[in-house]
Amino acid sequence: MKPPHPATVQRKQPPHAATIQRNEQPGKQPPHAAAVQRKQPPHAATVARFRPPHPAVAQPQLARPRDGGAVQRADVVPSLTLTILGEGTNGNEAEEELYNVGQRICVRVDVNDAVFQSAQWTLGGNPIAGYVADSILGSIIELDDDDLEAQIVTFYWTRPGQYQVSVAVTTADGGQLQTARACDVAGPVAHRADGHTPGGVDIRTIDETEYIVAGSPHGPHGIDFVFEFQNPNLTGSFNGIQVFTRYHLEIHPDHGQALIVDGANNRNYLDSDVPYGDSVDIEAGVGRWEASDSPAQGFDDDFAQIRFELDADMYLVYRPVGPNAIWVAIARVGWELRAYASKHGDVWQRDVGCRCEVVLESDDYQALPEWEAEASTLLDLDD
Repeated sequence: MKPPHPATVQRKQPPHAATIQRNEQPGKQPPHAAAVQRKQPPHAATVARFRPPHPAVAQPQLARPRDGGAVQRADVVPSLTLTILGEGTNGNEAEEELYNVGQRICVRVDVNDAVFQSAQWTLGGNPIAGYVADSILGSIIELDDDDLEAQIVTFYWTRPGQYQVSVAVTTADGGQLQTARACDVAGPVAHRADGHTPGGVDIRTIDETEYIVAGSPHGPHGIDFVFEFQNPNLTGSFNGIQVFTRYHLEIHPDHGQALIVDGANNRNYLDSDVPYGDSVDIEAGVGRWEASDSPAQGFDDDFAQIRFELDADMYLVYRPVGPNAIWVAIARVGWELRAYASKHGDVWQRDVGCRCEVVLESDDYQALPEWEAEASTLLDLDD
């Protein structure tokens, strides 16, 4: 057998380097060199390696409220700041360790890292929104629902004690937050509330006019009030407010129709001015306030009979120093007068049932007195 023509001699040559394949499978042709794929690392420009973000551009995730409000940091928890301010003597407000009865208090709640929407306050000690006290009107102003749902509330405590101030807040995104704080409230302490009267009723001539007065026959007349109190280092002053809770006067002339003045229907009337007497500035230690009253009804020549009935309360009131401070009532003395008289000929004589007596003495804090008018508006007793 002759060898093949040299031109056709086939030698077993290794494949071209460009087509060398590793791990070839039997019967599978190597791909063209242009299609040879080698496992190369990606280009340096496309290498993705885990690197922490640069500190200058690191940002926490943000959460946007459902209502489109301010963006909130997802890693911040909203909180509340509760501020309780007491009005000072010059009108400035500041947080204090001890607040006073009658002092104007301002509470405010602020929301941190959220938007305030509404509040619901709970104030211990039954505070009031204010107190009006003048010759026209004596009235307590109560806190209403609108007051207790505001972000800022002003009010007054009228009794000493330790009281809780708490508030629940709803934020604009529907969140619910709560906070609370205890407050100490100081006030003077009365340890004596005394009223003294001779106990009876007498007919006296005063400045050439005859009167029926509170007092024993031929003895002293009128009612004396004495209040004593202990001051726990407060500033302010004491005085009195007297209110008639019953005022009934009947004047029957010799001839004609009777004049009847009846302060009924649960109406109260102020006696004299507000306050009743001279104020006593509070001092450290024991203080004292005194006053007297001489209830009387004069007779005219054409009177034939008089019936005069009074129920009254004398309040010891205290007011701290401050442009918006109010009076608070810390003690009370109640008394009653029943004065009946008839004219026999030209002589006036007392009728059965006359008396004047103290019916209540209390050195506890009281509800503030209220009235609708001054008693003199019922009848000018000097006419």
